[in-house]
Amino acid sequence: MNQNNCLKFCLFAGAIAMVIPHLDLLIALIGALASSSLALIFPPIIELLTLSADDQRPSIVIILKDLAIMLLGLLGCITGTYAAIQGIINVSKS
Repeated sequence: MNQNNCLKFCLFAGAIAMVIPHLDLLIALIGALASSSLALIFPPIIELLTLSADDQRPSIVIILKDLAIMLLGLLGCITGTYAAIQGIINVSKS
């Protein structure tokens, strides 16, 4: 990244931080949705699809493990999103 692009990025990030008064709440919302999906939901799906594409059926242990990980990720996604939205609502009320 050259200096011109770096300067543009810094100015853009600064403008976003000034426009959105509670940027931490927005980052928490995005993090709740994205990080749980990227870390706990998509990898088991990709593993199951990869094993199924090789013309072999995944064992029941792998399927149960992947389902447990996906459910844990879904629970984290839902509770994190709920907490972030509650924080945004609480700040907007006051």
